Amino acid sequence: MLKGYKMVEVPINAFNFCKFSLAGLLWISLVLRSVPLLLFTALILLISYIFKVGQAPLVWFYLNTFEKSKPSKGILIDENAVAFAHMVGFLMACVALIFLYVKQPLIGWTVVGILAILKTSGACGYCGAMKLYSCMNNPEGNCCRVGNKLKK
Repeated sequence: MLKGYKMVEVPINAFNFCKFSLAGLLWISLVLRSVPLLLFTALILLISYIFKVGQAPLVWFYLNTFEKSKPSKGILIDENAVAFAHMVGFLMACVALIFLYVKQPLIGWTVVGILAILKTSGACGYCGAMKLYSCMNNPEGNCCRVGNKLKK
């Protein structure tokens, strides 16, 4: 399992594109009640977890399209924290898909809504899974309220 931290440099625009695209895909799947779009988003999260942030599908897409015409500065991020955030997102999406599969749409779409809120919060720099991981595993990690309570 993931432990500690490993800093890697990723172009900031590619990283932001990934964060906001995932949040957007979740919101669109929720609004449209689109199970295929939710499944697609879950697969992106799984592939992102497996290949880590530098080769995540949305980062890779951005690097091979928009970044070529307008390069951005790099940002140092904790690869393990991002992988943790992708894993949490994937697991929550799977929970939602299971509830949708067993004909419990209220619970399934509620889980998607919670995940969309969490991904949006994390994308905007508030308390997301990435920040929570950093707080719990890095003595100098930046903690949010939830992380501070869990750390005690």
